[in-house]
Amino acid sequence: MQLYKFMSLEPFEHVADALLGRRLYCPKPDQLNDPLEGMLGHHIEGAEGGKPLDDQLRAGFVSMIETDRDLARARVCCFSARPDSMQMWSYYAGGQKGLCLEVDVSGSESRIIKVEYVDDMAALKTKSPVERLAFKHSTWKHEQEYRLITVDETKHKFLPIKINSVLISASTDPSFNLPLFELCRHLGLPREIATFSTLGEFRRFRLRPDVPFHERLRAKDN
Repeated sequence: MQLYKFMSLEPFEHVADALLGRRLYCPKPDQLNDPLEGMLGHHIEGAEGGKPLDDQLRAGFVSMIETDRDLARARVCCFSARPDSMQMWSYYAGGQKGLCLEVDVSGSESRIIKVEYVDDMAALKTKSPVERLAFKHSTWKHEQEYRLITVDETKHKFLPIKINSVLISASTDPSFNLPLFELCRHLGLPREIATFSTLGEFRRFRLRPDVPFHERLRAKDN
C-alpha cells in the first residue's frame, strides 16, 4: 500500500530521523492541527456559557482524556492518498518548501483506515473518542487522509516504513539542499523534484541517485 507523508524541513532533525530510521513519528491526538480530534459530535458541558471556543475545546478534551483511558494512550499517524495536492504542499510541507515521502506501508496496511468525512454529527454520538478519530468534518476532505490509529503510546510511538521516493519541493530553501540531497544519496533513497506549473499541473522529476549534489551544481554551471 503506497501513501504520502508531507513534511516541513524544520526542524531538520525530524526529517533526518524519518529518513535514517525509516520511520514516522505518531503524535498524540492533541498534537494534531484539528482541534476537534476525538471530539467531533461530542457535547461539551457548559459550552453555552460564553467561554472562548479554544478554552471550551481544551477543557472538553482534558475531560475526555481523564475519563477515557484509550484516548489518553492513543496515537495517530496521518497520510494522504496522493502527492499532487497544492493545498497539502502548502499546509504540511512548509508552505511548499518542504518534502513529501512516498512510502510503502504494506506491513501495516491491515491497521490503516481511510478517514470518513461527515457533515451530520448525529451518527458520531454513540462512538467512543478513539472511534471518532477515524472521522473528520467534510471541510477537511481535500486531504484524502488515511490514518493508523493505535492505543498503545509506547509500542506505537513510531511507525516503520519503506521509503519509495523522496519528493523535494522545487521551492526548497537552498540551505537545505546539500544536507537533504546528500543524506538521500548516501541512504540510497530515490530523489525527485516536485513542482507545479503555472497551470496548476503537478510535476515530478527523478534525479540520478549516484550523482553528488555538488557535482550537479558544477554540471549546471558548465
